Amino acid sequence: MGQVIVEVLDGRGAVRHRVDVIALPATIGRAYDSAVVLDDPYVDPVHARIVASDGWVAIEDAGSTNGIRASRGEAAARVNVVSGDTVRVGRTVLRFVDPSRPLAPTLADAQRPTTGASWATQPVVAWSVLIATTVLIVVGELWAADNRPVTSTVLSLLLGWFLLLGVWAGIWAVINRIVVHRFRFLAHMAIGSLAGAIAILFGQTEAFVGFLFPASAMAAILGIVAEVTAIGVPIALHLALVSTLSRAKRWSIALAFGAAIGAMTVASQVIDHRKFSTTPTVAARLEPLPASWIPAQAPDTFFTEVRRLRTRVDAMAAERP
Repeated sequence: MGQVIVEVLDGRGAVRHRVDVIALPATIGRAYDSAVVLDDPYVDPVHARIVASDGWVAIEDAGSTNGIRASRGEAAARVNVVSGDTVRVGRTVLRFVDPSRPLAPTLADAQRPTTGASWATQPVVAWSVLIATTVLIVVGELWAADNRPVTSTVLSLLLGWFLLLGVWAGIWAVINRIVVHRFRFLAHMAIGSLAGAIAILFGQTEAFVGFLFPASAMAAILGIVAEVTAIGVPIALHLALVSTLSRAKRWSIALAFGAAIGAMTVASQVIDHRKFSTTPTVAARLEPLPASWIPAQAPDTFFTEVRRLRTRVDAMAAERP
């Protein structure tokens, strides 16, 4: 046997690099003219030799300072190996493989990791989304200002927003680095910013609907849809950057997570709604809209509804112990 593949392993047993040794005997050591050069201070310039043997190959100690050890850990002057065996040289673990050894089946790359989120990896697009969301935050705060000073409020809001966005994008960037060896921090910032824009737009729409149609459930429904969308969409896009999951799996995971958050929100609202209070509350806020847009009722209809509500409230109060 004149050819051996030497795999240099890291501390977790993963292959750092491979060396194709095409002629025997061959040397292992720190010397640059070694067949297998190891960057290990515990390895001698010429530490060991790979020689042919009856079984396959053997590793012989070349009079090194720290010796060689078989896969079971005992020191030896010569170690006979078969394909797949490991030998410790200094503090480096080497695995010796026969080139004809069968390989594991090739994994099918069903979909590129960035499918569906490739826009976020383009710096111009990513910065555009970040700026657009920032503008939405400022405009939304100015819209609800009601002629009060908002400079400090807007600055505090933007500071909190970018701090939260940075932490969120940083977590995904670390995951991205671990899985595919790229941070893509700006891309994850853009995706998180898109989630913020969705939440702002849906929230503003919900406020208008709640103001114009206070007796309708449309505002509550919009709120739940906004929450599921603002959570599900960015998670699916983040997963597109950090995983090789198929589109269907990514969206299934994201929507399931968003639906779970939405269900908890609904449960919380139901619990709050069932609480009895003598203080009337109005969920909708006043919006600066033309008077012709605002639905109105005749006074008789209004007072009839007031009497009906009073009867219901009195009945609920009588039921309390």
